[in-house]
Amino acid sequence: MLEARQGGGSMRKVLTISACVMVMTSSFAFARPATAKVSPIDRDAEIRLGNLINQARAQYSKQHPKQKIPQLTEDFVIVREARDHSIDMADEQQVNDDGFRSRASTIAANDSGIDPRRMCEDSGRVPNAFGTQDAAQKMFDQWVKFSSTRSCLFDQNGYRTQSAGIGVARNKLVFYFTFIAAHDTTP
Repeated sequence: MLEARQGGGSMRKVLTISACVMVMTSSFAFARPATAKVSPIDRDAEIRLGNLINQARAQYSKQHPKQKIPQLTEDFVIVREARDHSIDMADEQQVNDDGFRSRASTIAANDSGIDPRRMCEDSGRVPNAFGTQDAAQKMFDQWVKFSSTRSCLFDQNGYRTQSAGIGVARNKLVFYFTFIAAHDTTP
């Protein structure tokens, strides 16, 4: 069972489904390390999910040449905000988009090239994953399946996102993910 929630818009809906697992290798360049105090397991899940998202964005651009979307570059301020939100969700043991506008404002205040109105966020959880690859794949599959979360991944809001951050936190066997993407004039 997976849950996902999309933030940044007026639609606030929780989706719960069962998912199939598909194994995929990746080659995305989310840099190591992002910020202090993150476990190697959580960081690995962040990198794996970033790779999956960038692979899908590249494939989308090939299939839609008139709607090319750039590869995402990791932004450490965005990572920090995404990670803090994932930690909050793990502590509360629930998926939410509470505080998205505050996170967007904090990110923009720390990067003059980011407009808080041109950002989006997806969050979700994956219980009982068999490691980081499984958790990242299940979260990715969940987000791609629904238009409300897919729009952030594939820049269908028209923000021209190219900077992003992924935060992961765990509570026992449950992975909590937050993905934030932003238009950035100074990537």
